[in-house]
Amino acid sequence: MGSSDLAGDTNGGGVRLRFGAGTYFDQVDVCEAVAHELAAAGPGDPLPYRTLLGDPCDLTRRSVIPGVSVLTIRRGADPTFVLHHRDRRPSCTAPGCTR
Repeated sequence: MGSSDLAGDTNGGGVRLRFGAGTYFDQVDVCEAVAHELAAAGPGDPLPYRTLLGDPCDLTRRSVIPGVSVLTIRRGADPTFVLHHRDRRPSCTAPGCTR
C-alpha cells in the first residue's frame, strides 16, 4: 500500500481515515514474515526484514487489516458464549492454535 492509498486527518477534533484496496495476503506477507524472523532470531541477531519495514506505526509503509472483535454473552441462568473452533491442521496464521 503506497502513501497515496492511505490518508489520515485529525483536524476538527475528530479522526478521518481513508483506506485503499488491499488483500488479506498484503498483510500476511509483511506481518507473518516479521513475526517468523523474530521468532527464529537469537539474542543480538540482525533482523533485516524488520529493519527494512522501518517504523511499524508508519501505515504508509505497510498493510493493515482493521478489525473489530466482539464477544456476545447470552443471558440466562447459565450464561454462555460461542467460540470459534480452529482446526489443528496448519493454517496461514496461528497454525496449531486451538485456544
